[in-house]
Amino acid sequence: MPYRHGKGSVLTTAHPHPPLSPLSPPPAPLLEQARQDWQLFLQGTAGEQTVSHLSPELLASILQVWACSRFVARSCIRHPSMLEDLFDSGDLERSYDSGHYAQQLDRALATVTDEATLMTVLRTVRRREMVRIAWRDLAGFAVLDETLADLSALAEACL
Repeated sequence: MPYRHGKGSVLTTAHPHPPLSPLSPPPAPLLEQARQDWQLFLQGTAGEQTVSHLSPELLASILQVWACSRFVARSCIRHPSMLEDLFDSGDLERSYDSGHYAQQLDRALATVTDEATLMTVLRTVRRREMVRIAWRDLAGFAVLDETLADLSALAEACL
Protein backbone atom coordinates (compact mmCIF):
# COMPACT_ATOMS: atom_id res chain seq x y z
CA MET A 1 0.00 0.00 0.00
CA PRO A 2 1.50 3.39 -0.95
CA TYR A 3 1.94 6.13 1.60
CA ARG A 4 0.65 9.65 1.01
CA HIS A 5 2.59 12.76 1.90
CA GLY A 6 1.12 16.12 1.02
CA LYS A 7 -1.54 16.62 -1.60
CA GLY A 8 -1.47 13.97 -4.33
CA SER A 9 2.06 12.72 -3.76
CA VAL A 10 2.48 8.97 -3.51
CA LEU A 11 5.57 7.35 -2.05
CA THR A 12 6.16 3.66 -2.48
CA THR A 13 6.30 1.12 0.33
CA ALA A 14 9.96 0.44 -0.44
CA HIS A 15 10.82 2.88 2.33
CA PRO A 16 10.72 1.02 5.69
CA HIS A 17 9.04 3.88 7.58
CA PRO A 18 6.17 6.03 6.34
CA PRO A 19 6.83 9.77 6.20
CA LEU A 20 5.30 11.89 8.92
CA SER A 21 1.84 13.00 7.94
CA PRO A 22 1.19 16.73 8.08
CA LEU A 23 -1.62 15.78 10.46
CA SER A 24 0.61 13.84 12.85
CA PRO A 25 1.00 15.87 16.03
CA PRO A 26 4.54 16.85 16.93
CA PRO A 27 6.03 15.41 20.13
CA ALA A 28 4.68 17.10 23.27
CA PRO A 29 7.91 18.97 24.21
CA LEU A 30 8.16 20.47 20.72
CA LEU A 31 4.49 21.42 20.74
CA GLU A 32 4.90 23.10 24.13
CA GLN A 33 7.90 25.07 22.83
CA ALA A 34 5.84 26.11 19.79
CA ARG A 35 3.03 27.32 22.06
CA GLN A 36 5.51 29.38 24.09
CA ASP A 37 7.02 30.79 20.90
CA TRP A 38 3.57 31.67 19.57
CA GLN A 39 2.70 33.52 22.79
CA LEU A 40 6.00 35.40 22.51
CA PHE A 41 5.14 36.31 18.91
CA LEU A 42 1.66 37.53 19.86
CA GLN A 43 3.07 39.68 22.68
CA GLY A 44 5.33 41.47 20.22
CA THR A 45 2.72 42.10 17.52
CA ALA A 46 -0.86 43.18 16.99
CA GLY A 47 -1.78 39.79 18.44
CA GLU A 48 -5.16 38.49 17.45
CA GLN A 49 -5.46 40.97 14.56
CA THR A 50 -2.54 39.17 12.96
CA VAL A 51 -4.44 35.88 12.72
CA SER A 52 -8.11 36.89 12.71
CA HIS A 53 -8.40 36.75 8.92
CA LEU A 54 -6.48 33.50 8.32
CA SER A 55 -8.00 30.44 6.70
CA PRO A 56 -8.69 27.52 9.07
CA GLU A 57 -5.97 25.45 7.34
CA LEU A 58 -3.35 28.14 7.78
CA LEU A 59 -4.36 28.82 11.37
CA ALA A 60 -4.18 25.10 12.17
CA SER A 61 -0.71 24.85 10.63
CA ILE A 62 0.99 27.40 12.89
CA LEU A 63 1.84 25.16 15.86
CA GLN A 64 2.65 22.20 13.57
CA VAL A 65 5.17 24.23 11.60
CA TRP A 66 6.66 26.06 14.57
CA ALA A 67 7.06 22.79 16.50
CA CYS A 68 8.87 21.19 13.57
CA SER A 69 11.14 24.11 12.68
CA ARG A 70 12.98 26.32 15.16
CA PHE A 71 14.27 28.28 12.15
CA VAL A 72 10.73 29.21 11.12
CA ALA A 73 9.64 30.05 14.67
CA ARG A 74 12.71 32.18 15.43
CA SER A 75 12.55 33.96 12.07
CA CYS A 76 8.90 34.85 12.63
CA ILE A 77 9.51 36.06 16.19
CA ARG A 78 12.48 38.20 15.14
CA HIS A 79 10.75 39.53 12.01
CA PRO A 80 7.01 39.70 12.76
CA SER A 81 6.30 41.92 9.76
CA MET A 82 7.66 39.13 7.52
CA LEU A 83 5.11 36.67 8.88
CA GLU A 84 2.32 39.22 8.65
CA ASP A 85 3.30 39.78 5.01
CA LEU A 86 3.30 36.02 4.34
CA PHE A 87 -0.16 35.77 5.89
CA ASP A 88 -1.56 38.83 4.10
CA SER A 89 -0.09 37.98 0.68
CA GLY A 90 -1.48 34.45 0.66
CA ASP A 91 1.97 33.17 -0.37
CA LEU A 92 1.91 30.40 2.25
CA GLU A 93 -1.09 28.86 0.52
CA ARG A 94 -0.06 29.22 -3.12
CA SER A 95 2.53 27.77 -5.45
CA TYR A 96 4.87 30.06 -7.36
CA ASP A 97 5.46 30.06 -11.10
CA SER A 98 8.89 28.96 -12.28
CA GLY A 99 10.31 32.47 -12.76
CA HIS A 100 8.88 34.00 -9.61
CA TYR A 101 12.06 34.17 -7.53
CA ALA A 102 14.12 35.80 -10.27
CA GLN A 103 11.40 38.41 -10.88
CA GLN A 104 11.00 39.02 -7.15
CA LEU A 105 14.73 39.60 -6.69
CA ASP A 106 14.90 41.85 -9.77
CA ARG A 107 12.19 44.06 -8.24
CA ALA A 108 13.79 44.02 -4.79
CA LEU A 109 17.23 44.89 -6.14
CA ALA A 110 16.11 47.51 -8.67
CA THR A 111 17.09 50.46 -6.49
CA VAL A 112 20.11 48.95 -4.72
CA THR A 113 23.23 51.06 -5.17
CA ASP A 114 25.76 49.62 -2.71
CA GLU A 115 26.99 46.27 -1.47
CA ALA A 116 25.71 46.64 2.11
CA THR A 117 22.16 47.26 0.89
CA LEU A 118 22.50 44.40 -1.60
CA MET A 119 23.42 41.98 1.19
CA THR A 120 20.56 43.22 3.40
CA VAL A 121 17.99 42.83 0.63
CA LEU A 122 19.29 39.36 -0.29
CA ARG A 123 19.13 38.22 3.35
CA THR A 124 15.61 39.58 3.76
CA VAL A 125 14.27 37.96 0.59
CA ARG A 126 16.08 34.69 1.28
CA ARG A 127 14.77 34.50 4.86
CA ARG A 128 11.18 35.21 3.81
CA GLU A 129 11.24 32.63 1.04
CA MET A 130 12.99 29.97 3.14
CA VAL A 131 10.28 30.41 5.80
CA ARG A 132 7.61 30.17 3.09
CA ILE A 133 9.13 27.02 1.56
CA ALA A 134 9.60 25.32 4.94
CA TRP A 135 6.08 26.29 6.05
CA ARG A 136 4.46 24.90 2.91
CA ASP A 137 6.43 21.67 3.26
CA LEU A 138 5.83 21.11 6.98
CA ALA A 139 2.14 22.03 6.77
CA GLY A 140 1.59 19.65 3.86
CA PHE A 141 0.66 22.52 1.52
CA ALA A 142 3.35 21.46 -0.98
CA VAL A 143 4.59 18.09 -2.20
CA LEU A 144 8.27 17.22 -1.99
CA ASP A 145 8.88 17.90 -5.69
CA GLU A 146 7.56 21.44 -5.32
CA THR A 147 9.62 22.03 -2.18
CA LEU A 148 12.83 20.90 -3.88
CA ALA A 149 12.05 22.89 -7.04
CA ASP A 150 11.41 26.02 -4.96
CA LEU A 151 14.68 25.58 -3.05
CA SER A 152 16.61 25.19 -6.30
CA ALA A 153 14.88 28.16 -7.96
CA LEU A 154 15.52 30.37 -4.92
CA ALA A 155 19.19 29.36 -4.82
CA GLU A 156 19.60 30.08 -8.55
CA ALA A 157 17.91 33.47 -8.25
CA CYS A 158 20.10 34.46 -5.30
CA LEU A 159 23.26 33.62 -7.23
